[in-house]
Amino acid sequence: MEKGGGYELDLTYPRIARSGLDVPWAVTVHRDGGFDGEIVLAITTSYFEVLEMRGRLPEPSSETAGDGLAYLTFDPPPGDEFTFALDVRIRAGRQWGESGSVSVMEGENSAVTIYFDAWLVP
Repeated sequence: MEKGGGYELDLTYPRIARSGLDVPWAVTVHRDGGFDGEIVLAITTSYFEVLEMRGRLPEPSSETAGDGLAYLTFDPPPGDEFTFALDVRIRAGRQWGESGSVSVMEGENSAVTIYFDAWLVP
């Protein structure tokens, strides 16, 4: 868990995985007092190369990409916590892992970021 900019950011992901297997991937954002506006997550796009996506919940209200990041914008939820989850598996035949990051954005700046590495085994 990382803290910054009034947010707590937590990530569940496969630290070690094998190609072809379903894996958990979910990011949870907590903000005491709730969210004043949209939530924007910036996720490293290269990380998605190892994943076979089957779904995501909730769907972002908008999304764009640039400079190696996917920017996903979500409407604010009721309460103090927001979770974005991917229904994914590791792509078949992948032999190498990938590094990435996920950030909560405040305008054009990151309020808090988690960096992660996923290792793939044969």
